[in-house]
Amino acid sequence: MPNPFMRSVQQNTSDESMTPDRPHPTDPILETYQGSNHPYRGVEQHGVSDTGEPTDPVREFSDGTRKVVYEEPPKEIDPVPVRIVTESAQEIRTLRTWQYSLSAGQTARVIPANPNRTKVRIKNLAAFAVYIGGDPAVAAFTGYPLLQNETLELDTQDEVYVLNPDLVLNANVAFVDQFSLPV
Repeated sequence: MPNPFMRSVQQNTSDESMTPDRPHPTDPILETYQGSNHPYRGVEQHGVSDTGEPTDPVREFSDGTRKVVYEEPPKEIDPVPVRIVTESAQEIRTLRTWQYSLSAGQTARVIPANPNRTKVRIKNLAAFAVYIGGDPAVAAFTGYPLLQNETLELDTQDEVYVLNPDLVLNANVAFVDQFSLPV
């Protein structure tokens, strides 16, 4: 059976110009622009009318020098006003030391609030850990553990609480409170 997709090949002996059903090929017409063509922009104006060549803002004088005019940068404003103190403060730095004995299972305010405080040191004199906190609800899981003979230095002006977690023994804690007094 013959293949239906195969054409029978015949030799074309006739001249192609003699076949009336084929049009003659024409030369292509090159594309031309109507208006002006802008590099990188094409023929679209994009809302900007064509004013010709751009002008040079730098002008050249007859002696070959150029005058360039720069814009003044805006003055920067300080975000935070700063006051410079030229005199030394009239104050005396002093300290106070004491020890506090906590009963078994007691939480106590051992250091009161002091706005003139610069530093406070706390040393645990007990044979077990005590817990340091900033409020009366200090507990073993919320406080800072201070082990035996360990020292903690704080830069706080707020009050400090200590918890004795032992239910049998008392806990002794020593303090050094450094603060300044105005003269």
